[in-house]
Amino acid sequence: MSDNLLKVMKRIQELTVKAAEIGETAQDMLTSATEELGEVAACISHEKGRKEKDLSEDSVTESIDLAICALSIMFMKGGTIGRYCKNWIGQIGKVEF
Repeated sequence: MSDNLLKVMKRIQELTVKAAEIGETAQDMLTSATEELGEVAACISHEKGRKEKDLSEDSVTESIDLAICALSIMFMKGGTIGRYCKNWIGQIGKVEF
């Protein structure tokens, strides 16, 4: 894992701990992830010309927000950076497009 990616993941982990300390739960983070997914969808619709809507961010930025939410859920449920690194290859092998 690159140093920058490791720093990002550590920061997300730290923020997740702080969120838990103020009462945020995995369900709250799932709600946020669902909202971000909707924002990704809106951006993609706009970028494909299907919707005329003023957007403050593009689909790449919204996708990053969604990934942050997903990682926060993982950390909230007891996942670790080590487990993520160990398991991601196997998980990606299951993805079909």
